[in-house]
Amino acid sequence: MRDAADEKQGARQTAIDQMLATQRIKDLEAVLSTPQGRRFVWWLIEDLSGMLRNPMTGNARTYFHLGEQNVGRELMGRVQREQPKQFLTMFTEGQAEYMRVLALMEQPPSESNEGENDA
Repeated sequence: MRDAADEKQGARQTAIDQMLATQRIKDLEAVLSTPQGRRFVWWLIEDLSGMLRNPMTGNARTYFHLGEQNVGRELMGRVQREQPKQFLTMFTEGQAEYMRVLALMEQPPSESNEGENDA
């Protein structure tokens, strides 16, 4: 049997949980409101968590990689749910940056860099 004190504590905890969830949404909105914030979150999702990397190593390190990827999936899911427009902007910007880097990698070395290693 639950008493009034338990119910009051439960209601208080629910209010605190809701307040914290609201603050997290506002924080995420603030981070994703700038190109720098979106670039950082995209780096966390794509690079740091290894979302696009094969986690299999043939040893126990696989479990570590799977854990990293799980964090990336959780972050990506949260951004998609709570800030869907910013997610699309972040994704588009991330792909544009990837294409820019690929184009730079395909360019031959500039003439100003030639001969630097000749010394």
